[in-house]
Amino acid sequence: MASADSSKRSLADGILGDRRKTLLVLGLIVVAFLLAGLVAEGGQELSSVGGGDSKFYEIMVKQWLTKGVYAYKRDTPNAVVTPGYPVVLAAVYKATGYADRPGGPYRLIFWIQLLFAAGSVALTYFIGEELLGRGPGLLAAALMAAFPPMIGSATDILTEPLAMLLFLGFLYAQLRAMRRGGRWLYALAGALAAWVVMVRPSFLPLAALPFAYELLRRPRRWKTMIVPVALFVAAFAVVVSPWVARNAISLHRPMLLPNGRGDPVLAGVDPYHWELGPAYRYSGPSYQAYMAAHKSGKPVPPEYDMQKEQYAYRVMGTMLRHQPTRLIAWMTIGKFGAMYGRTWEGGMRNVLTLTWGVQGVLVVFGFSGVLLAFRDERLRLPALLVVVGTVALLPFVPEPRFVFGFFPLLAVLAAGALQRTFGRHEAQVASAV
Repeated sequence: MASADSSKRSLADGILGDRRKTLLVLGLIVVAFLLAGLVAEGGQELSSVGGGDSKFYEIMVKQWLTKGVYAYKRDTPNAVVTPGYPVVLAAVYKATGYADRPGGPYRLIFWIQLLFAAGSVALTYFIGEELLGRGPGLLAAALMAAFPPMIGSATDILTEPLAMLLFLGFLYAQLRAMRRGGRWLYALAGALAAWVVMVRPSFLPLAALPFAYELLRRPRRWKTMIVPVALFVAAFAVVVSPWVARNAISLHRPMLLPNGRGDPVLAGVDPYHWELGPAYRYSGPSYQAYMAAHKSGKPVPPEYDMQKEQYAYRVMGTMLRHQPTRLIAWMTIGKFGAMYGRTWEGGMRNVLTLTWGVQGVLVVFGFSGVLLAFRDERLRLPALLVVVGTVALLPFVPEPRFVFGFFPLLAVLAAGALQRTFGRHEAQVASAV
């Protein structure tokens, strides 16, 4: 495969010369990104925690450090949130002395998460280089560096910057192992996959996808994958075992995935809740009605006296019987548009135009790369990861930030689409030179 890839080197690779020049350009991109973060920091209010999940993460971490109770929105142990991100937060709060006093090290958290984002910009390049060459890799990295949510995500106490870094690290280690050999790279990939699942469990369906893809490509070589898969699984198990053991001891259930968060499913099946227009509205049970019944302080009516997940299935059943077309449209095209057609800027403000511009390029050319993957083998694995990862999110609330981690892959796919589009022109220029 390496020889085939080398035959498709772009004109940009030839212009860039040796790899040291390319890494110098990459370094300049990363430095420019960090300088943009420095400028953005001056215009942000970083003296207090935000609302929503950010506030609850801080409460959770302080309770864990001072009372020894690991719980989200409760004062008794639960497994609502996996520990990948809280562990990092707890270390920062403990080291800075904010565990038992008001406030938090918000500016330090911003810079730590900005470094996570800078690492993601660099890894976007390395993944692009591995698949497409140095020129497209630099283009993909530049697109991510110019994407305002990369800085905006660092201003909130949320999982996105760390999850993106770990996901890209897992993919790069897996690519290197699959394409160049190195058994211990599979163990590294397994450990990184486990950590990203401990940060964002929605990435779990993607952990085995590179192996499945390789098996479909070369089914006759399945025996050669036994040891790599074993190393991957062993490393994955080592990382997640403390969490599973804690759940077995504290909750008497050896769980890997979190439980007790029905809202993302329930809210995600009721399109009227998102006010996306009359095309998605229907008459029937709704998220608002369920929540109002449980918060009224009065006895809950029988039609709402059930778990959130059960009620979500009831809503879907009602819609499927009475308005199947609208349900299917909402659960597919509607949610896709809600996730990729809206912007998430994190804590950034006044950058909507730039966000829309870069996001438009990433979405249009990125999904063009997904279509081109049918003809270009180099694009197939990132395309599969984006498609499977997006489909796995369709049952839940269609939040733009939930697909934030896929934008580096869309950048690589966009670079691949542009390379393929202008490749013929490059060849003509190269032959003329």
